[in-house]
This record gives sequence, C-alpha cells and structure tokens, in this order.
Amino acid sequence: MLDDGSSIVSFSGGRYRVWPAHDPAAPRGRWAVLLHGRGGGMQDCHLTLPELFPLRDLFRERGVTVVAPDYGSDCWMNPAAEAFVLGVMAHVAATRPVGAARAGLMGVSMGGGGALTLAAHHPERFDRVCAVMPVTDYARFYEERPDYRASLGAAYGGSPGEKGSLYRDRSAVSHVGVLSRLPVLLIHGATDALVTPDYSRRLHELLMPGGNVELIEIPDRGHENGIFVGLEERVVGWLQGEGS
Repeated sequence: MLDDGSSIVSFSGGRYRVWPAHDPAAPRGRWAVLLHGRGGGMQDCHLTLPELFPLRDLFRERGVTVVAPDYGSDCWMNPAAEAFVLGVMAHVAATRPVGAARAGLMGVSMGGGGALTLAAHHPERFDRVCAVMPVTDYARFYEERPDYRASLGAAYGGSPGEKGSLYRDRSAVSHVGVLSRLPVLLIHGATDALVTPDYSRRLHELLMPGGNVELIEIPDRGHENGIFVGLEERVVGWLQGEGS
C-alpha cells in the first residue's frame, strides 16, 4: 500500500491503481473509473496531484472506490486500450468490495474523450460519465492540431482519410443516441487553447434535446488540472447519482 492509501495491481501485462473507500468493512458500494490524460499513467494520474487531493479525499469519504487503469499514455482510447480498461474492471469487480454492476466514469483531457467513447460503447458497464476537457471529435482535432497528428495516427493506424470509420467510432459526437440515455457532465475551461471549449459545447448542444447533460464552463481556466478546484462536491456527487 502506498502513502496515500492506494495500491498498484499488476494485471494482464499492465497495471492499475486503486484508491479504496474509507471504510474497507463498509457494504459493497459505488466505484468509479478514472482515465488519465495523454502522457500520464496511473502512477502519476490526477489524484496524485496536490491540487486534486481534496477530490481524492472526498471520494474516499463518500465511500467511492476509484480505479485508475494504466491504459496507455498515447492511445486515444483505441480498441486495445478499450479492451484493457474493460479487463481491469472485470478484475476489480472480482477482487474488490464493489457491489454496483455499473461504475461511474471520469476522464481528463485524452481521458475525457476516452470516457465518452467507453460510455458510448458500453452503456451496460457505466451508469454516468464526467468528461473534463474532452476531445469529442477526433477527426476535427486531427485537422485543427497538426502537432497531434503523429500521436493520433499512431493510435488509430492512420489519418482520418485512411481510418475514417475508426475516428468516427471513437468520437462522442457520433454516439449521441447512446450518450443521451446516460447522465453526462462536461467540464471545460473557457480559455482552453489546447482542446477548445467548443468541443464540449458542441456535444452539449447535440445531447440537449433528449439527454441528461450539464456543461460547466469555468471562466479564466485553460487546459489545467486546477479546473477541479471548487468542483469537488459537484463531481463526486454526480458520479454518486446526486443532482443528475
């Protein structure tokens, strides 16, 4: 066990990190999967950052076990990463006191887009999603950000011109029908220049007619982990089913 109460578990050639609920003897309760951003991993994922300690501690106090898969630092939730996360979930469900068949799902940046992909592909596994600073249209991001083309091309095996169906399949804007049946919380910084807030605004607009969706746009915040400061109660409450 690490100093913050978490544990690192080896699994299927990879690893994941678990922050257990505060009381290990409590009834089998809620759990959430946390997906890190590009360049990260479960070793240095968001809950290890000082500005997110209040969020980490609130999860524990509310009885929510958090699982952070080491699903790939540059994968953009490609099929291999998707399969690994689902395998981690099955392993956790079999070895940890988590009772809910469906987990909450949260991701940040690359993980935010990945969370939406997973939720759209597997609504039977997730009952709500919180996507922070997400890419919601990967072909668009490829065109708008030349500096990310090599990364996306490696993850998907080519450009949108070559692998268009895969780019569409990974993009949340292609799955409005499924996502409109799940509670979706979008959080974005209004001054984000890396993944501009229009990615969240567009998905919010598409989901609004029939979906349970909320967009929180933070003034004077860019693409930064500090976006969580002051939203801890809202994020944990959403993943617990409060106010959604």
